[in-house]
Amino acid sequence: MASTTLQTQVRTARRRAVSTQVMERWVLWLVLGIGTLVMVAPFYWMIITSFKPRSEVLLFPPTWWPQQPTLDPWRTLANLRGGFSVFFRNSLYIATTVTALVLLTSALSAYVFAKFEFRGRNALFVLLLSMMMIPFNVSIIPLYKLMADLNWTNTHWALIIPSAYLDNVTLDICAKTRGVPGPSREHQHGGRSLSQADSPPTKAARPEATGQNRPAKRCVWRTCV
Repeated sequence: MASTTLQTQVRTARRRAVSTQVMERWVLWLVLGIGTLVMVAPFYWMIITSFKPRSEVLLFPPTWWPQQPTLDPWRTLANLRGGFSVFFRNSLYIATTVTALVLLTSALSAYVFAKFEFRGRNALFVLLLSMMMIPFNVSIIPLYKLMADLNWTNTHWALIIPSAYLDNVTLDICAKTRGVPGPSREHQHGGRSLSQADSPPTKAARPEATGQNRPAKRCVWRTCV
């Protein structure tokens, strides 16, 4: 009798566990579905709005499907001076170049801040943090003056060079790089701390020469990308 009661309790507990898992799964799918709709809705609205006449775009409440579909906005886009293909190509070129430069410069500086000890490191890091506190609006006029002095107005250089380094990206990569396993700071000085090192380490004792830094560098670059 006792064994039968125990088996019944076990089955009931299993059924409750299964029903709880099913309920949690449905709740998870519901939350993910709502999140998907929220993220997809702006793209859907942008696409259907491109097929609406101007009068329908300004309607309130808005229409979720074009009542009078038209291709006039697309014809206007095709007839723009210079051509839409030129604008798209320039945007793609500038975005790709800036992204590559930001990854290169920010990854190098973040690796140095995260893995090396040197004089003035903390001061430079504080300076980097203070740069984030300066609003971009404050630097617009000086930046334009600098671009004008360099004769870079109306050129791609004025968009690429000022954006080639971003301090917030450096801080983000630096925070992730600190957790990447690699040679310790004491190891970088031949197994001794900087104050105890009476002579610079030989070439064979350096991690760079033995290849011990390569796995860490690979992890850093993969983390950055």
